[in-house]
Amino acid sequence: RCTVENLCIHHHQVCDGVIHCNISHDDENMCEMFICPENCFCLGYIVNCGKNSVQKFPEFMAQTRSIIISNNELKVGKIDSQLQLVTSLISIDLENTSLLEIPEYMFRNNKLLLNLDLRSNMISFLSQNMFFNLSNLVYLQLANNHIRILRKTTFKYLVALKFLDLSNMAIRLIENKAFMNQFNLTFLNLQNNLLHTLDNELFDSLHSLKVINIDNNELNAVYDDVFLYNSELDIVISHDKAFCCKHEHLVTLNCSSIITGLLCKPILLNKVNFIMCSSIVILGLTVNLFGIYSMFYQTSTSWDLR
Repeated sequence: RCTVENLCIHHHQVCDGVIHCNISHDDENMCEMFICPENCFCLGYIVNCGKNSVQKFPEFMAQTRSIIISNNELKVGKIDSQLQLVTSLISIDLENTSLLEIPEYMFRNNKLLLNLDLRSNMISFLSQNMFFNLSNLVYLQLANNHIRILRKTTFKYLVALKFLDLSNMAIRLIENKAFMNQFNLTFLNLQNNLLHTLDNELFDSLHSLKVINIDNNELNAVYDDVFLYNSELDIVISHDKAFCCKHEHLVTLNCSSIITGLLCKPILLNKVNFIMCSSIVILGLTVNLFGIYSMFYQTSTSWDLR
């Protein structure tokens, strides 16, 4: 079965010298003898170099499917360009490898990539073409880096993305339409950042979003319709109870259905009701103050008559 084409071929067509899987080349890529890189452990076409004091990128064969280099200190501080030769790559784990940057177009030949783990590095900037050609990527993990701003073009190529972890960083600003092409995204983690506002159009394209974690930020402004177009959204994780009132189907960390149903709908979500209630409260206070003043005036007058 060809990975990308969703095509099944006869076993006689495998390793016959003719490419039948026109995109993935699965039928011919598996025919060469596989050599395991030094200081790595290999199981089939999975190469594990994790925790092996690897200081530079090993030389991987083109048919390598999965690479694990996590928990090593790469001296170069960036991904080696020879990774572009590994055209059959489906998953790569680069967690905690002292990466400082990811060059533009680095993954341009890794179109089959489904999982990319870049957690716990020192990456501070995501270029607009960093994820070029990764149209099949499903899982992207960037947590525990030093990223401050997400530009609106950062994720534009990641149209198949379903899981995005942007937690535990220093993100202060997410530009509007930063998630403009993530129609398939179901899980978004923005926990433990420095966000002050969430623009009302920020999540408009996330039609498949089911879970979002925005806990432990510095939010001081959240628009009422921030989740207006997220019809599939079920869970918002946050200690800020303002989020209880942003979507009628939310199940949040600090909110019960009673709070959401009785408090949010009639007061916070309905601005007209909010204004009316505020007016009634002000009017009530005015009447009470006038009553107290009248009583005081009458008492003073009676004492004067005596």
